[in-house]
Amino acid sequence: MAYLRDFFEVTRQKEEKAIINKNTARRRERVRPADIAAQIHKDIAENEPRLLRRYEPDFLDKSQPFDTYDLPLEGEAKAYSDMLLAQGVEFTKGAKKQVALMPTSSVSQAKLVELLANSGTRGLVRVPHDEAACSRTLEEYQEFIDRREHDCLNWFRNEHLTKKPRRRHWPCSCL
Repeated sequence: MAYLRDFFEVTRQKEEKAIINKNTARRRERVRPADIAAQIHKDIAENEPRLLRRYEPDFLDKSQPFDTYDLPLEGEAKAYSDMLLAQGVEFTKGAKKQVALMPTSSVSQAKLVELLANSGTRGLVRVPHDEAACSRTLEEYQEFIDRREHDCLNWFRNEHLTKKPRRRHWPCSCL
């Protein structure tokens, strides 16, 4: 009889401890995706600020003449030309549905607008008017995007695909 009493007493103590742990866990603040994103952004800003460069202030020379385009909020951008339109950018949603067709003044502008739209820039966008300046800006921004994606992939491979993760933070904003 004493054995059963001891057994039930130990079991009851474990249950009480579990209830206390459950209540403590319930009071803790839950981590939201926005909190995680804010922490990642903070770490990037401190450790890898070059990865946070943006097109408009960092790549576009506002002292030179430029053209402004209004990029639609949705649709995949693709450089486009046909008999009626020498060069431009077509925005499509799905396989065939055309959202917008935007004429540009040069092929390099079309490629730059395509790159900007497909890398997340939407709304009003300034693009250099001069062909040489636009080509240079396109090359610099493409190199930046490629380097950032390369750094993200390397970080992911090093942190998540090995048994011993390195003590380094997420280096970029590609989530």
